[in-house]
Formats: sequence, C-alpha cells, structure tokens
Amino acid sequence: HIVGTPDGEAVAACGYSGGLTVRRIRTSDYPYMDLLKEASLADLEKRVSKKVINEVKRRRRQLEGLGPVRIERARSPQAVLSRFPAIVDLHRRRWRERSDTSGFSADVRAAGMRAAAERFASRARLELDLLFVDEQFVAYSYGFVFGGRHVYYSPGFDPAYSPYSVSKILLLQQLTDAFADGLHEFDFSRGAEPYKLVWANGSRVGETVV
Repeated sequence: HIVGTPDGEAVAACGYSGGLTVRRIRTSDYPYMDLLKEASLADLEKRVSKKVINEVKRRRRQLEGLGPVRIERARSPQAVLSRFPAIVDLHRRRWRERSDTSGFSADVRAAGMRAAAERFASRARLELDLLFVDEQFVAYSYGFVFGGRHVYYSPGFDPAYSPYSVSKILLLQQLTDAFADGLHEFDFSRGAEPYKLVWANGSRVGETVV
C-alpha cells in the first residue's frame, strides 16, 4: 500500500491493537505529476528541461519520416478487445529481451489482464493509447482513469522502433491529453525509473506491512 493512506494505516493499526509485531518494509516509490501545479502544458515545458521535450519532438519528426504517425485511444470494450491480441504480442516481443516476466508473459495471466481490461472498459475506467506508423502498430500504453487521475500502468513498444523513443512520444501525447481532459493527476505507478522522474513533480512511498 501507499504510506499514509487510510487502508494501509488501518492494516497496521489492526496488527498493533492485536499485540502483534508489525514490520513495515519500504518497497518502492510511486512518482506522479500533480497537474494542478502546472497551469498548462506551457508551464510544464518551463519546468521540464527544454532539451528533453525537444528531443522527444525530434524523435517524432524522425518517425514521421517513415510514414504517417497516428495515435488512437481505445476506450470501449469492443475497441479494447479488438486490439488486445496485438498488445500481448508486442509486449511479449519486448520482454523476450529481458530476464524477468510481466503480466502478459503467460497465457493465463494475459487472459486475466484481458478480462480486467474488458471490465474496466465497460465502466469507462480504462484508456488504451496506441501509436501507429504508416498503420503499423509500434507502441501502446495501458492505463486507468478514475477520479480525475490517470494511472500509467503498462506501456510497451516494438523493439525495432526503440531508436525512435516511441514510448516517450506516446507519453508526451498522453500528458498533453491529460491537461486537455482536465485531469488533476498523472500517476506513473510503481517504480522511480528516470524517464518518469523527468516529468514527475511528486512521489509517494509504497510499503508492505507484515
């Protein structure tokens, strides 16, 4: 859980009241961008290094040299499910280069993610952003939206397009859309990877209570 949240503190309190020895182990950081601290995308560009933003824009221009670049947002259950097999395939190709596993690695886990995606989409809580180059699918971001907050859950991209920073191109578009949609927070989820910290203006601490 996140330190300081009511659910996490309630779990710890139950242990203390029962006379148990409670250990609180820090697990990870959860960076986020408080969009209310940035009046507009222009203000964000003032805070973040201009070099970073210009580099993403330069990569997009390079990508456009290969063909038309299109970003699609799938929200309905039908649209999400129609794109899901391609997402699983792309994600697995990316993770073959790595030694660990992901939510899409095994068929049973991918099926669970698909069912969750359908349920969240039916409640208008899922946003699936997809990036195409000359109508070829090259990157995606699978996330959730609720209470004015976007949770950046699972990005992925075609390794062949890694030199073009396609995930960063998609992320910059998502941040632009978050301002346009009037959201108050963009939650980068678990992990303080450098590409998240470039954009974040806050961070929460996660911990395990045992």
